[in-house]
Amino acid sequence: MVWEVVNRLAYAMERRDAVLKGHNASFAGNSGGEFTYRITSENGVGEVRHRCVIPGIELMFNDYRMENYTSNVSGTGASLVLDYCREGRLEFRTKDGQSGFFESGDVSLDRRDSHAGLYEFPLKRYSGISIGIDLKSISCDFPEVARSLPVDAARLQERLTNPGARTIIKGNTSLQRIFDGFYDVPKNISQAYFLIKVQEVLVYLETVDVAESSDKRKYFSRAHVEKVKAMHAFMVADLSRHYTIRELADTFELSLSTLKSCFKGVYGDSVYSYMRSYRVNRAAEMISENPGLSISSVAAAVGYANPSKFSDAFRGVMGCLPSEYRVEMKHSKERRSVWS
Repeated sequence: MVWEVVNRLAYAMERRDAVLKGHNASFAGNSGGEFTYRITSENGVGEVRHRCVIPGIELMFNDYRMENYTSNVSGTGASLVLDYCREGRLEFRTKDGQSGFFESGDVSLDRRDSHAGLYEFPLKRYSGISIGIDLKSISCDFPEVARSLPVDAARLQERLTNPGARTIIKGNTSLQRIFDGFYDVPKNISQAYFLIKVQEVLVYLETVDVAESSDKRKYFSRAHVEKVKAMHAFMVADLSRHYTIRELADTFELSLSTLKSCFKGVYGDSVYSYMRSYRVNRAAEMISENPGLSISSVAAAVGYANPSKFSDAFRGVMGCLPSEYRVEMKHSKERRSVWS
C-alpha cells in the first residue's frame, strides 16, 4: 500500500515536470492537487491548469490569449489524447505541411506522436480541455486503472486515430453538454467528479462512428494561409477603408474561390461577416475607452460613413444600439468604482 502511494506521487511529479518542459511554462501554483502553469511570450499569455485524475489519466484546462505557441511535447504514440475547443480556433500542421483548423465545439483526437511544433490561434484566443491517457502506464504500471475504465482505451485509440494525424469530430449538443460539465466544479468533490466525467467522455467515444462524426472540412496550403493572413492584417490596419473581394483577390494573387474558402477556413466566417463583427467590436472598445468621442466619429473610424447603418450593424453584433452600449459601459464603470 505504501509503495502504491509512493508510485502514484512519483507519477504525478513526473507528469508535472513533463508539462513544464513540454509547454515552455513556468510553475504558478498548486491548489488541491491542481498545478497551474503560465506561458508568456511576446505575442501574448497562456495558462494551463493540470491535474492527474488517476495515475495514467490527466486533465488540463487550457486558456491562451496569444497569436501562436510552440509546443515541445513529444511522445511515442502510446497515448490517447482528446482536445476539446470551448472558445476560439486552433491551427495545426499536417505531416505534408498543410494547415488544418478546429473550432469552438470540436474535438480533436490523436496519439501525441507528432505534436511538437508551432500552433497558431487565428482569433488570438483559445480555451478548452485536454484529456490524456497514457496507455503504457495504465497497462504496465497501473493495471488497476485500465480495469476500472468502462471501455478499452487502447482499442479506442486504434479505432479512432491514426499515427501522426488528428481525427476531428464535429461539435454537437451532446459534446457541449458533456464538456460544459467540467467547469465550475466544487473543489471538495472535484477529483472524484472529474474521474466520472472522463469515464463519460470515454463511453461517448465508444459510440462514435468515425465515418459519420469526423469532420471532412478542407485543409489548406501554407502559401494560401499565409496570403490570407497577410490580407487580414491589411484589412484591419485601416478600418476606415473598404475593399471588394475582387480587389483583395487581385492584390494578394488568389482566385476568388480560394480566397473565400481559405479565409473561412482560417477565421471561421466569410470576409464580409468577419469584418462587420471586427469593426463593431473595435467600435465597442472605442466607446468604452473614449467616452467623449461622438458616435458618428466612432462610426467613421471603423468605416461607416452613415451613422444609421453603423447603428444597425452595431445592434446586429452587440444586441443593442451604440448609444445604449455607451450608457451601459458608464453604469458598469460606476458600479465597479463603488465596489472598489
